[in-house]
Amino acid sequence: MIGKEQGLRGFIQRKLESLNVSKDQILWYHCIIHQESLCSKIIKFDHVMDNVVKAVNFIRSRALNHRQFRNFLDEINAEFSGIPYFTEIRWLSCGRTLKRFYDIREHVAAFLEAKGNSCISFDDDKWMNDFSFLVDITHKLNELNVRLQGKEKLIHNLFGEMTAFQKKLDLWITQIADSNYAHFPCLQEQPHISVINREFFVSELKRMQEEFARRFKDFRACEDQLKIFSMPFDVDPADPR
Repeated sequence: MIGKEQGLRGFIQRKLESLNVSKDQILWYHCIIHQESLCSKIIKFDHVMDNVVKAVNFIRSRALNHRQFRNFLDEINAEFSGIPYFTEIRWLSCGRTLKRFYDIREHVAAFLEAKGNSCISFDDDKWMNDFSFLVDITHKLNELNVRLQGKEKLIHNLFGEMTAFQKKLDLWITQIADSNYAHFPCLQEQPHISVINREFFVSELKRMQEEFARRFKDFRACEDQLKIFSMPFDVDPADPR
């Protein structure tokens, strides 16, 4: 789509040449939504995801287990009737799977125990803390991803969303360092959060913060130019930029 020769970029460049307009006046950027998705992958938590995926696959990949699990949820009048697959290719899949898994974790634990499967130990405080943190942060990343989508959004709208999220990261880092989990409801439910847990979460948020800053530094460099869209009356017409 954005190929220099055959894609949209090539088409625009040829059109500019026909109008005697320098192609250097056009700024090219990678897809913002894709960049956001890549930033979200900086947090791995493989020790959490591996166990969750094993449990989900155990339930979903076998028709008998899946049917029995759905019947089990129906019998206990659970709020949800199942659990979605995790698909890494689909950017929102991870967050949805984790949130649903967290919401029915007690039912999952009972079902796995009845089946003699011990792939997850919900009694492990450290694992549960990591799991809860991952649920919360992926939920926030999903919300950001959804806000970046939709029609009639210009680059300054998307850049504003990214800037706001980076400011939130600053706030969350400070709050978690002070044992304030107000913006992390799942983590806040956990009874035992150690200093080591807090330091680990802070370090992960800082890594994400650095990744956002690295991937969106090109946008930051032209922040003043974007003001013509967001705050046109604050722009000086005589400013050569």
